Amino acid sequence: MRDIVRATEVTERTCPVPFAVFAGQTDNIVPSASAQDVFPDVSVLPGDRNGIIRPDTREHLTYAALRRHLVLCLPDPPADPVEERPAPPPQDAPAVAAPAPAPRATRPLHGGHTGQIRFAEFTPDGKALATFGAKRPTALLWDMTHPRPTGAALTDAQWRTFGRQVTHAVFSPDGRVLVTATEMRVGPAMYAPKKLHLWDTATQRPLGEPLQVSRLAVVSGLAYSPRGGLLAVAPAASPVKLWNPVTRKSVRTLRHTFGTVEATAFSPDGRTFVAGSYRGGDMRMWDVDTGRPDGEPLVGHTAPVHTIVFSPDGALLATAAIERTVRIWDVRARRQVWRLDADRRDPVYALRFSPDGRHLLTGTSGGRVTRWDAGTGERSGEDLLVDSVVKAVGFTPAGGLLVATGGTVPRVYEWNPAPAKGR
Repeated sequence: MRDIVRATEVTERTCPVPFAVFAGQTDNIVPSASAQDVFPDVSVLPGDRNGIIRPDTREHLTYAALRRHLVLCLPDPPADPVEERPAPPPQDAPAVAAPAPAPRATRPLHGGHTGQIRFAEFTPDGKALATFGAKRPTALLWDMTHPRPTGAALTDAQWRTFGRQVTHAVFSPDGRVLVTATEMRVGPAMYAPKKLHLWDTATQRPLGEPLQVSRLAVVSGLAYSPRGGLLAVAPAASPVKLWNPVTRKSVRTLRHTFGTVEATAFSPDGRTFVAGSYRGGDMRMWDVDTGRPDGEPLVGHTAPVHTIVFSPDGALLATAAIERTVRIWDVRARRQVWRLDADRRDPVYALRFSPDGRHLLTGTSGGRVTRWDAGTGERSGEDLLVDSVVKAVGFTPAGGLLVATGGTVPRVYEWNPAPAKGR
């Protein structure tokens, strides 16, 4: 693992070899979580550990995945290497629309990462993208007008010393500040205070000293208030704390009984904060100004919630959980209004409401982007297919859809989707 999977250069004893790791959907012996604990990027294919290596047709997802990775290993991969048709959905899966036409622009993120990306984050206005390496603890910023790195990689001496990777990142509302948190590795570093790094996105340099947020616990959740003055930090097994990112002082504490908080989000007006429990599927809201719980917990998910997003007007909340369900909630009524009829065999990794709040976009590990009508919970228009796992979804200033993928050659896709029928 050290000399090959996590290697960064060729030496007498190391050689970086890219690994594409897949788990079987129906395998109870080697679940995907097992592989994810070891390898930096893991996807899921139909069947079990025996069946996934025996594709019977060219339409089988295993055949498509193998072909895609072989093509991407070429010295100069073509702009659109995947031409095969997607496999038809299983009999018990909900029917989906045919793929949309080719995107207006497909741009490889060349000149930056040497391998797959672990996750990505668009600025609120969609003008820039931050990507984080799956093998090397490196962050890169990209200009979305013509994707290329805007400067040198964001690195820190401690990252290189202890080999720590970025686990959470969030932009300030104006996109001028990027906040990053890193994982904890076994060794002397695990007893050091846990800190957040704040970066000036224009100069690519740190903004002052790191922010010390916890004595021992790693950061399990991170969110930046749309009002710009507060940064919510959730250390594992600890209360959520609201920090002033300028003065580096704690403003107030939001106490809970969740154990560890995994997913966090501020409402668009910055007055409400919501967090989800890692032990189960419960979520709770707080009044940011008073620090007091706001209403009863939201109950519905049966597994940890990993993603939470508000609609632009703050009336709706969308959540995705490890149980592989996506739900839409009425914030004022504190109740679930829709459970989306998504394919539970294809986990959702990215959530984003459209700028007008009428649609919810979901991006999956299988490279499928689906648009849902937030008012009815039904699919709206055609699904979009990309080359690999969807890491982030965003929108351009003109309202176009942006999708960042994290395959062997990370890419950005851009569409100007036609409005759904009847809209």
